[in-house]
Amino acid sequence: MITKSRIRRVTAVVGCAAGLVLGGMVAAGPAAAATPAATGFARCAAGKFCLFNNGSGTGGICSYTATDLNTRNDNCFLGTNPGFKVRSVWNRTTVTVTLYTRPERVGRVGSVAPAGQGANLSGTYTVGSLTF
Repeated sequence: MITKSRIRRVTAVVGCAAGLVLGGMVAAGPAAAATPAATGFARCAAGKFCLFNNGSGTGGICSYTATDLNTRNDNCFLGTNPGFKVRSVWNRTTVTVTLYTRPERVGRVGSVAPAGQGANLSGTYTVGSLTF
């Protein structure tokens, strides 16, 4: 026999279960939010060497690996885009990277140590080539 007391208990249990399910959905909402895009030097992905045309890793970015070093047709290098002046660098590779102002490793500017090293440059450079 179904009594009013039993109906109230079943209704209460169903109401609590619905609250838990809905509460779980609400709690999951903020966790599912999109991750903000990286900024500054953090835009330089692991395993890459990056050039930026503004200080502190801002502005345009070009990135390279030792096996992906297509500098001749690149938008960041002398001859293809003379307007891209390198103002900051970041090295997330495992080797030292050396910068040159001319193609074929001529006009050495300096080197950037490996493993998350880099900085703003003391001048503004047009990079003609680099070596890993």
